[in-house]
Amino acid sequence: MSDTTKLADPPTKSIPYESVLLIFIFAVAVLSWVPRLTTPIDLRNDASVYFILGTSLAEGKGYRLLNEPGNIEATQYPPLLPLIVAVYQSVLGTSDAIVVGQWLRFTFFIIYIIFSFSIYFLLKRYLPLQYAFPATLICLLSLYNYLMSNMLAPEILFGLTTTLFFLCHTQNNRRVYFIFSYILALASYGLRTIGVALFAAWIAEALLKKEFKQMVLRLALSIIPIFCWQGYIYHVESSPDYKNPVYVYQRADYLFYNVSYARSVFMKDSFRPESGRATAVDISYRFFRNLKRMPFHIGEVITAEKKAWAEPFSSNYPRKTELALNIILTILGCMIIGGVILQLARQPWIIPIYILLTIAAICLTPWEVQLVRYLTPLCPFLALALFTSLLYFKELLSKVLPRASKSVGVFFTVSVVSLILIEQSIVYYQAHTGWIDEIVYNARDGKKAQHLAFGYFQSERDLNTGLDWLMEQAEPGEVVAASVPPWIYLRTGLKAVMPPFEINPEKAQKQLDSIPVSYLFFEEENFTINGQTTSQYVSPVIQNYPNLWEQVYSTPDGKVKIYRRVNSR
Repeated sequence: MSDTTKLADPPTKSIPYESVLLIFIFAVAVLSWVPRLTTPIDLRNDASVYFILGTSLAEGKGYRLLNEPGNIEATQYPPLLPLIVAVYQSVLGTSDAIVVGQWLRFTFFIIYIIFSFSIYFLLKRYLPLQYAFPATLICLLSLYNYLMSNMLAPEILFGLTTTLFFLCHTQNNRRVYFIFSYILALASYGLRTIGVALFAAWIAEALLKKEFKQMVLRLALSIIPIFCWQGYIYHVESSPDYKNPVYVYQRADYLFYNVSYARSVFMKDSFRPESGRATAVDISYRFFRNLKRMPFHIGEVITAEKKAWAEPFSSNYPRKTELALNIILTILGCMIIGGVILQLARQPWIIPIYILLTIAAICLTPWEVQLVRYLTPLCPFLALALFTSLLYFKELLSKVLPRASKSVGVFFTVSVVSLILIEQSIVYYQAHTGWIDEIVYNARDGKKAQHLAFGYFQSERDLNTGLDWLMEQAEPGEVVAASVPPWIYLRTGLKAVMPPFEINPEKAQKQLDSIPVSYLFFEEENFTINGQTTSQYVSPVIQNYPNLWEQVYSTPDGKVKIYRRVNSR
């Protein structure tokens, strides 16, 4: 049995050497946080939803979207992260996004440090020390790991709970570790619905080992949280309030913040509802389309997105460069998948089963733009699979070319690892010098608020400038329709909804009137936030009803415009 298939024995004579490695890991983990610790956590996009849900819980209103007219019950995100937000708001005695956001920033910093060490100690159980260390560095320098740690998002916390789960699971022969494993699996599912893959892998492992009593126990324990969350969703969706919403399209399946994942997944295209519901053929096609692209996206997860690789070449890099990047990332992803298959051929099985089940679940989702983000918590396990492949290649060479195996194997391994770390270092430098920027805007209390964020694009600057104007003009009780309603509510305190995704302008106008909407945002076609654009549905309404909507604000370039409903007051 090779070193990659058994738990590595703890080193006996390398404690000082390992201490240096741990200090280096700590330094790398801290480095990117130094400029960010003095500002609140980033609350854009989905982060706004988690914060709003936490506020609702802290105020005793239940699990509700406070940005929506009627404060409707939420069914998309599991509640653990909002519960954490609610605890902070209750202890601090405020729901101020700046005050609470600062404490959340520091908390996520601590989580990231613990996550970094947990990755190392997990990898050290399966890899020799000289491989566990660079594998840990690859995880820490992976672009999406530090991008997602900057936001109030569950990915990093989910990565921590799953990594700790597998650390505890290696000691599963002791009852206390079994209990810890279950608590961590429970927390994982409470953070992300895809945590069900962890339960499934836990059960499948016992089945493959023919430990049937253990399998039944794990199945019973797993059913409890799944039944509770899905039961809650069923309760909400069968309630009179759900069936009779405040406005006619409030629970439309394309309004992904307002409905469960199951309703969004079963649309052919959740951003274009006119394409209809997905059939079994559509879902199968989507699954295999995503699966085909999975090696490429796995290569991105372990390093960085292709557009980050291509940044030195600018946006007009040659087609040959794009092809080369596609090949490099796909080969890297195939090596990782090969490592997963090698792990399946040996024991323990649970990690490769978990990887494959997670990938299968992700392939069912219709949001290709989010695939890299969804895969990010797998980064430690993908790094383990990568080094499993590299070690297998060395073993294979020792059998085929016994004389040259050592030098060739070492050269290949060092070359692959060096390529990844050099590329990651370049992207890391670019991210912290050119891609991190300060968001400055007017808070509700009239003070200036500041955030440090990665990827603060011009479209978001334009939106925030428009929201500053809106805060001065809008009156309490007026409703805004735009592409990011939770963020608008958090910024302005105004109720905010998405515009109807309705291609018929007459129907769209009637749906807007059913709220009614006072301010309608037009964001140009290539203006996308969170992967969707609303211009194709807003533009026909404005063009067909010029007597109902008057333009009251525009950015200099006209990419963001605000229209007010005539006589809305």
